[in-house]
Amino acid sequence: MPEYNLHNEKELLTRFGQGDELAFRSLYVRFQGKIFAFALKHTKSDQIAREVLQTVFIKLWEKRAQVRPDDNFEGYLVRITHNHILNMLRDAGRDRAKMKHAWTLMQEMHDNPETNLIAKELSEVYQRAIEALPPQKKIIYRLHRQEGLSQAAIAEQLNISPLTVKKHMVEASRMIREFITKYAELGVLLFALVRSYQFS
Repeated sequence: MPEYNLHNEKELLTRFGQGDELAFRSLYVRFQGKIFAFALKHTKSDQIAREVLQTVFIKLWEKRAQVRPDDNFEGYLVRITHNHILNMLRDAGRDRAKMKHAWTLMQEMHDNPETNLIAKELSEVYQRAIEALPPQKKIIYRLHRQEGLSQAAIAEQLNISPLTVKKHMVEASRMIREFITKYAELGVLLFALVRSYQFS
């Protein structure tokens, strides 16, 4: 067994970068709690948080040669975790089963006053997404979302079929979802994926 100071993070990182498995296990023991807590905070799921934890440390091992002992290692781990969760949420936008979980998260966040800032940011990104829609889709989307008209009422007002209205709503929702997943931050994304998915 190598003889070195397991409490010296810089030395651990140096040896980890060289492929030392003992150093890797020591880093895992040291940081697993913080990474799990970060993942749990953003996913609200013990199972998903554990999966995130495992994936993050697998990625870490794969990228061990890129780790710099003098850098902020904890911050580096958090960035990997953040990016992985973000990718999971983006994938959820294409997976209805995952969207069910995202819907639960959104409801919990909506009832939490601490998320008001997130809701404000979502509103800004959401409006930008609507403005980016083609003209007819924008009109139909606003008639339903902002004026509360039914698909039948919109069809009658625009002299088109209800099926055409539905088609435009589905396409508009998809375009809004894609816009938001491209430009929104992590917390905003949870709201946005669900909000734009309701007509998919």
